[in-house]
Amino acid sequence: VKVTILEERFRFEGHKKKVMDVIEIILPMHIVSCSLDRKIMLWDFKEGCLVAELIEHTSGVRQLDYQKSYGGNMLSVGFETCINVWCPEVSISGSLMGKLEGHNSPVVNCRFIQGTPQCTSVDEKGNVRIWDIRSLTVLQIITWESGKLDISK
Repeated sequence: VKVTILEERFRFEGHKKKVMDVIEIILPMHIVSCSLDRKIMLWDFKEGCLVAELIEHTSGVRQLDYQKSYGGNMLSVGFETCINVWCPEVSISGSLMGKLEGHNSPVVNCRFIQGTPQCTSVDEKGNVRIWDIRSLTVLQIITWESGKLDISK
């Protein structure tokens, strides 16, 4: 068995607390990381350097998602009841497009429905929302209250 030893090219250092998620952005070619230190960091993958720090969350950031369709958007979820929508392909420093607001408890996950301008989110109580990121509006709400499932618009 032949083992190839790879040389370290870059070390992406900068977060002060635990890194929770890492994703790739296609244009420009960046690696994006989020941490419990409230920061989202965009790294130039080719040069191995920090490009920008995005600080919009009031507490740690636990999850990121990205899709290149519909403008190259990124979602970030912290410990708040909203989801931040970013467009780092248009502008790195001013890339916050808006917030998806409406959950009554902290959002724990949010993912794009690939190939559409929509995403889904779920909060700590198990309530699901389907969003349109173009208008920052909710399309459908699925709640789970007292053992009863309710689907509304």
